[in-house]
Amino acid sequence: MPEIDDPAFAGDVANGVHPPAFAAIRTGAVRRTRRHRAAAAGISALAVLAVIGGVWLGNGAEPDAGAPAGTPSPTPSRLPTTPSDPELPRREPMRQEPPWLASDRAFVDGFAMVPGEETVASTWFCDRRCEGAAKRVLVVSASGRRSVIAIPRGTLTAAGGGRFIVEPYRPGAPPRVFDIDGEVAMTMESGSSPLAAGEVVAAISGSGLRYIGLFGINGKTATMHELVVPPEILLQAVHADGRHLTFEGSQTFWLSDDGGASGTRNDLDTDGYLTSLVPSARPGTRVVLLGGDGATLFPLQRVARLHADGTNTVEDVHLESPFVLASLVRRDGSLVLATVGGEFGDPLRIWRQRPEGGAFEELIPTGFEAATDLFGTISTSRGPIMVATTVDRGQALISTDGEVWKSVRMR
Repeated sequence: MPEIDDPAFAGDVANGVHPPAFAAIRTGAVRRTRRHRAAAAGISALAVLAVIGGVWLGNGAEPDAGAPAGTPSPTPSRLPTTPSDPELPRREPMRQEPPWLASDRAFVDGFAMVPGEETVASTWFCDRRCEGAAKRVLVVSASGRRSVIAIPRGTLTAAGGGRFIVEPYRPGAPPRVFDIDGEVAMTMESGSSPLAAGEVVAAISGSGLRYIGLFGINGKTATMHELVVPPEILLQAVHADGRHLTFEGSQTFWLSDDGGASGTRNDLDTDGYLTSLVPSARPGTRVVLLGGDGATLFPLQRVARLHADGTNTVEDVHLESPFVLASLVRRDGSLVLATVGGEFGDPLRIWRQRPEGGAFEELIPTGFEAATDLFGTISTSRGPIMVATTVDRGQALISTDGEVWKSVRMR
């Protein structure tokens, strides 16, 4: 099996998607799903997705219906196989930390961890007052040790086993994996296959296309493989809660509870709305938030629940503070939202809606008093986590239910 040296994967051709989880966090990783986007990419999107396609058990024959036309033959990867990108050298821990990291010029824009694991990672950047080459770094901490590694701009995700994925924003750049000792050499497995237990989803962003590659990554074994995705769908977003995958197309969602080996179509009218898939700790429970265009904020207007039988339920929502900053589904199936009002200085508020829907009740969180900024929700292999930071940006406040928060040191 070939070894992956990420420059070898760099091509110029995907949040992001990958849309960045933290760079766009205040919009709740909002994806635009209006019909005109389907025309923007056209048939070329289907050709690209065929590269990573596999068998998908759909129930229709028209485009976007997900009906397979048989088992596609394996298609050779279109990614280069020789190092070609000077921007992506293999990264080792810095011998000396940049001075700005301990100053008020350091800003955090990424955080990742897995509940129950002691290793924590965060990404930091320096404002325009900084000089020197290393203006963006990854900080990995565990057992009293800490490493600082210069990285490209990208989305940070926990891969498990003390390892973390950075998905560069630059189109065509492959995902890269790090641990406290630096960058990890990954091995690409041949062929495409469903997402396996213990794996997380990573993507290669496209230019004009949301994705040009989707992968399952196992941090513990340092292996990755192309994912099976539904064919004939203009893929706009993908979300994984363990092996429970939700693919979002144009006016269409595809639901799989076995990593993509099979799935069902769920049509939801999202025309005129922005959408945000809610990370879920309850297997099979899928919630989509529908809202308007609030520029840097996401004003919630409706809540939709997607069901495995292809149906969905939609409710109109009217909250006193309507701008959603973070969301998750608890293990009991209830929906939790963190919101803020539209005026400067409005407090962060936490709301809960029962699994059957209906009115929201406001929660009074504990351990949340020091929070000054709420980033959003991160997905992990053991469920979603809401994340906030403190005034000195040195601590993260995390919660799996929106009610009880605890502090974790970030740097």
